[in-house]
Amino acid sequence: MVIDEAIGARVCRLAGMQVEHATRCLGWGGSRVHDGVHEARKALRRARALLTLVAPRVGSATKAVERELAAVGRELSSLRDAMARVETLDRLLTHAGNDAPLLRRCRRAAASACAQAARTALTADPGFAALRTRLHDAGTALRALPWSRLHSDDLQLALDHADARARKARDRACKHDRDAQWHRWRRRLRLLVHARETLCDGGLALRSSAADELQLATALGRAQDLVVLKRDCASEVLFARADRKPLRRAVAKRLRRARRRIARSTGALAAKSDDESQDI
Repeated sequence: MVIDEAIGARVCRLAGMQVEHATRCLGWGGSRVHDGVHEARKALRRARALLTLVAPRVGSATKAVERELAAVGRELSSLRDAMARVETLDRLLTHAGNDAPLLRRCRRAAASACAQAARTALTADPGFAALRTRLHDAGTALRALPWSRLHSDDLQLALDHADARARKARDRACKHDRDAQWHRWRRRLRLLVHARETLCDGGLALRSSAADELQLATALGRAQDLVVLKRDCASEVLFARADRKPLRRAVAKRLRRARRRIARSTGALAAKSDDESQDI
């Protein structure tokens, strides 16, 4: 285990590297714009996960930096949502059945809207220069935080707390089956997974997420993409009037199926976790 005096500096460096990576990704141009936005948002989530984890110890100024990173992520959310629609429709098309013609039409409409979203965003902020400046300033503020307050035990305690919150959200989502509760579970699990993986990648001797936990986070993310697509079925701008209701029905059906699969796999995961805790 890294000695206490070095923990704060190590976590600061890890979070700062994620912010720097996000800044570089927003500089990707041409056909890589959407990939750059996606990678930047992932890096920002990793940095925010670490900041959320250490905020109780490092101090209230940590929350201000995390909020600014969240704000930059929201600035990019509509562009990422546009690309996620296309990716979600691509996945639906792999097992389309009788819905194939409908899904292909909607996929063409989504791809056109995605291209337009990129043009609009880059016209408003060429090269994402303004957002990159904000990230540079956020990185400076991040490095100025009182990281020496952080101790090695703080990280494990914070991870344990995040794990408990994710499990609580899981139980509520599976019990009540409401969109907001599924989204809360996804966000809490994603924070836990991002924090663990970033810390492990940085050489801190903490347990990484298990493969089934990573798969669960991916499945929850894809289910949330279906929720967003279902919501977008009401848009008069995105899809033709005749396609909106059939698309909504098709997406809702696949969302129910996806959540049933997640709930079943979670039952097995919970049982495995209980068995492991009894062995300790």
